[in-house]
Amino acid sequence: MEYGGTPQPLPNGSYNQEMAITDWVKHNANFTQWIFNVRPGLKWSDGTNVTSQDILYTFGPNYFFNPNYDFLGMGSEVAKEFAINSSAAEYDLNVSDGTFALKIGGAGIPVVPQEVFAKNGPDYLNFGTNVVVGPFYASNYSASNTQMVMLPNPYYSLGSKPAISQIDVNFVETLSTMATYVESGAVDLAQINPSDAPAVLKFPNIHLLQERGNGITMLEFNDSIYPYNMTQFRQALAYAINDSDIVNSAFAGYAETGYNGQGVVDPMNGTNYWYNPNVQKYSFDQNKSLSLLASIGIMKGSDGLLHYKNGTAVSITLWADTDQTEDTVAAGIMQNNLESMGFTVPLQITSLDNMIGYYQGNVQGIQSGIILRTFYGNDNSYNYYFDSLPGWDTYWDITTPSQHWLWPPSADAEYQSNTTALYATGNTTQDKQYLFNIESLQSQYLPTVVIAYPSVVYAYSTAHWTNWLHDGSYFWSGGTFNATALTSLQPLGQSSGSSTSTSSQQQQSSSSPSSSSVSSQFTSQAGSQTSSATTPAIVTTTITAPGGGSSGGLSTVTILAIAVVVIITLGAGGYYLARSRRGNRA
Repeated sequence: MEYGGTPQPLPNGSYNQEMAITDWVKHNANFTQWIFNVRPGLKWSDGTNVTSQDILYTFGPNYFFNPNYDFLGMGSEVAKEFAINSSAAEYDLNVSDGTFALKIGGAGIPVVPQEVFAKNGPDYLNFGTNVVVGPFYASNYSASNTQMVMLPNPYYSLGSKPAISQIDVNFVETLSTMATYVESGAVDLAQINPSDAPAVLKFPNIHLLQERGNGITMLEFNDSIYPYNMTQFRQALAYAINDSDIVNSAFAGYAETGYNGQGVVDPMNGTNYWYNPNVQKYSFDQNKSLSLLASIGIMKGSDGLLHYKNGTAVSITLWADTDQTEDTVAAGIMQNNLESMGFTVPLQITSLDNMIGYYQGNVQGIQSGIILRTFYGNDNSYNYYFDSLPGWDTYWDITTPSQHWLWPPSADAEYQSNTTALYATGNTTQDKQYLFNIESLQSQYLPTVVIAYPSVVYAYSTAHWTNWLHDGSYFWSGGTFNATALTSLQPLGQSSGSSTSTSSQQQQSSSSPSSSSVSSQFTSQAGSQTSSATTPAIVTTTITAPGGGSSGGLSTVTILAIAVVVIITLGAGGYYLARSRRGNRA
C-alpha cells in the first residue's frame, strides 16, 4: 500500500506520477467537487482489483478522516463522498479548496485496501502477509519479529518487473555500523551517516547517492515571548550562527546552509521551482548580530556578557536531541558561536521523547529555551502545500500550536491572507506567487531559524548489481519510500557469494548483523538458477514512526534490510511521518 492517491509535485514544478494509483483527477470551477479515478487494471497483491472504494475508505471517516488521525482537518471540508463507479470516487466539499487533491496525495497516507482495513480497523498495521500495489509485499511478518521476508507482487503493473525473487529484512536501531557493512561487501545499498562517506568512497565499487532536501535542521522557539518576540533578536540569531561550520562538522558537507533558505524552502542549489530567490538572506556575521541586539537594548557589559536593559545577563538554554548525532555536534558549535558573542548558553542534551514530555510541563523552563532539531522525511521542496503550513504542522516535533505562526500579529495576518489565497486556487502560477509571498514573510520574521538542509546519504555497491539509479530523489517521494526505486537493478551474472571488490568481503561474517542472516537462498528472475548468497545486500532508511510512552512522542526507527537486494516499503506500518501525529499531540 505504498502509493498515494495523486501524484506529487517535484522540485522542478512537474508532477511525479510514479507514486499515484490514480490516472486522472478532475474538479469543478470553484474546487468544491473532486473526482479521483483509479488506473485501469490496477490490482492489489492478493489479486483483487483496486477500486474507488479503497480511496473512499482511506480518505473517509473510518480511516484518515477520523478526527484522531485527520491532522489536516480535511474531513471537516467534506459534505459528501461516494463512488460514481468502480474506478471513480467523488468528494463534494462544503468549502472551496484548490489544494484538496494535493493534500490527499501528500499527506503521507498511502491508499489502503478497503476490505483488509475495514475488517481489522484503522489502527491495523498491515502485518502478516500484507496487501500492496507496489513491487514487493511482506510475507507472514509479525511485529515481534526482527526479520521480514518480502516477495515479488505477481500483480504489480506500475513499472518494470524486478529481477529479485526474495528480500530478507532485518530491523536495527542505528546507522553507525552501515559503513562497515558496505565496506566489507556485505552490503549492496545502505543509508549511512554522512560522516562515514569519505571512508566508504575509498572502495572502488562504492558510490554515493544524496537525497537532497530530505532534511531540515532548525531552531524552535516561542516567538510570542520576550526576547524572541523581537524581530531583531530572531534575525540576530540567524547572523550569529556559523551554518557552514555546522554543515561541514555535523553533516560532513552533505547539506546546504540555511542562509539563503530562511523562507523554509530549500534552494536546492537554485534548482527548486518553489524557492523564492528574493527572500531575505543571512550570513555568518556576528558584528551585524551585535548591532541588531544593540538596537533593542541588549548590550555587552564590562564582564564580556550580553545584558538586557535591566542589567540581567542574557541566558538561553539550548536543547538538542541525543537520538541524532548531528544535532549534538551542531548544538556544540551553536553554543560556542553564541557564547563567543556574550550569550550565556546552558546546553541540555536529552532524548526527543524527554523533550516532548518536558515541554508539556515546562520542565527546566524548556518553553523559554531554544530547541535544535533535525527532521528527515519532510515534504519541504516537494509539496508547496506543506511548505505553506506552520512548523508545528510539518516539521516541529516538540512545541505545540499557538495562535500565531508569525510574530508580530500584523505579519501573521499577512501570512494568513496568503495561505487563504493559495488554498483557493488550483493555478500553479498563482500558487507559486502566494508561496513566494509566504517565503518572503518567513525569511523576514523568522518563526524558525533554519540552520541547514541536510541530505540523506546512501552508499551503493556495483560489485553484484548494475543499473543503479543515480538520483536519490527516487528513493523518497513525498515522504513515502518509493518501492519502485530498485526495480531497474540487474544482477551481474556472477555468484552473489563470490569476492569481487576487496579481500575484506571474505571477512564479513564477523561484522554481519546476525549469524542467521549471513547466508540466504535467492533466485534471480533474470536467471533460472538458485544460488547461496554469502554476501547479502542491505538497505537502510530512517523514518519517523509512532513512538510509545505517556508523552505520545515519536521515535526514530532505522530499518536495515538483508538479502540479495532489498527494497524497503512502507506497507508494514501505518503513519510514518511526524506530521501525521501532530493532531494527537497538540
